[in-house]
Amino acid sequence: MGIQLIIGIAGIVTAIVGSGWISSVVLRKKYLREIDVLNVEIKKKDAETDAAEIENIEKILKIQIEYIVEPLKKEINGLRRTINVLRFALEKIGVCPHAAGCPVKHELQNDKDGD
Repeated sequence: MGIQLIIGIAGIVTAIVGSGWISSVVLRKKYLREIDVLNVEIKKKDAETDAAEIENIEKILKIQIEYIVEPLKKEINGLRRTINVLRFALEKIGVCPHAAGCPVKHELQNDKDGD
């Protein structure tokens, strides 16, 4: 009976080892660790990509401000000054001694469309 038990156990061990079950368990754990390492690397690459995208957006915004917004601000401020000068001049037409024959006044009165 003892020999049969030993032969039975040896048969079970041989079946387990021979079928590759142990090696498949070991390999599975190895591959799972490798997958974990790769997932960490993917997360790092995603973070690097996000940081690069943010940096590119910041550069674009700086360029837009420098080449679009600032020149437009200067132009708008210049137009404001011009309009203020024109408004001041138009307010003075009524008290001008030459108002009756003023060609500017007549042109403004004739321009009904506002063009």
